[in-house]
Amino acid sequence: GIGGPAFIRGRVRPGIVHLGLGGFHRAHMARYTDDVIERSNDGTRWGIVGAGLSPSDGPLIAALTEQDCLYTLVERDETRARTRIIGSLVRVLHASHDTLQVLDAIDQPRTAIVRLTVHKAGYCIDNGSRRLDVSHPQIAHDLADPRHPHSAVGVLTAALARRRAADRPPFAALSCDNIQHNGTVLRNAVLDLAMRQDPALAEWIEQNGAFPSTMVDRI
Repeated sequence: GIGGPAFIRGRVRPGIVHLGLGGFHRAHMARYTDDVIERSNDGTRWGIVGAGLSPSDGPLIAALTEQDCLYTLVERDETRARTRIIGSLVRVLHASHDTLQVLDAIDQPRTAIVRLTVHKAGYCIDNGSRRLDVSHPQIAHDLADPRHPHSAVGVLTAALARRRAADRPPFAALSCDNIQHNGTVLRNAVLDLAMRQDPALAEWIEQNGAFPSTMVDRI
């Protein structure tokens, strides 16, 4: 009675890198992506590489690694519970101490989307101005060492710098966090960091980058 992936996982190739591999992502976006892989003619291009950026993500990454990135999702309503195994995750990375492997994953030509569920604090923004907080310890590190970023914003900026240096188009940076106008907030944070690192990079991101806004929930 437990449903499993209705596709051959060996044929699935990663097209999405997801930062912040928490329960919200695994219960919703990874589940919907599982449907896309199953039902779409080109669905096998949308496998997910999931990355944990926090030290606390270690046990989760270890458990998923032991399970070949498979996990069980239970969906309940008033009358029953439906259980299925999700197969859209094809690789997981623990990047709290070293984000280079995440940058390498984003740098793959087939990576078209980088999604985020890192909560508001992960954007390192000032609550008043809603712009990048350059005094934040992670941002201070990323300004000093942009090729080895610690923050999610730093990872996106470094990954976009790699795309620009290789003369390749950028990926879509898709915020899925519960922040009003989340795409605009993310775009401004990336531009603020890029401007301090390399104004030419900031100009390229402003002209070419894609930062869609999403509706996470409506309560």
